[in-house]
Amino acid sequence: MVIDFPHAVASYAMQAGNVGGRQAAWGVLTTGSGSNWGSGVLAQVWMDVSNDNRQTWIQCGPFGTMTGGKRMTTPAYPTSSSSSRAFRVCAQLLSQGSNSGIQCTSWW
Repeated sequence: MVIDFPHAVASYAMQAGNVGGRQAAWGVLTTGSGSNWGSGVLAQVWMDVSNDNRQTWIQCGPFGTMTGGKRMTTPAYPTSSSSSRAFRVCAQLLSQGSNSGIQCTSWW
């Protein structure tokens, strides 16, 4: 998913895979570079994890960067065969008193 902001462009996504022998999920944020990244822009990414069918969740993050052309991830969190565990990744861009608003992936 892409955030197109007047001062910057960034993409964010949910990824899953094997981490240390366990299936896990994590969030990824990639910031634009060159003309797609302005000075003073802060990009933030975090992952929400629910263990009760999205009724409540914990937030892992936010993790931020002001550097263009950077790829960063949230910590990985173990997946589960239980349908009650769900994940989503959220991100936003902030700059000089304005922000892109919080944008999130669908729950996974």
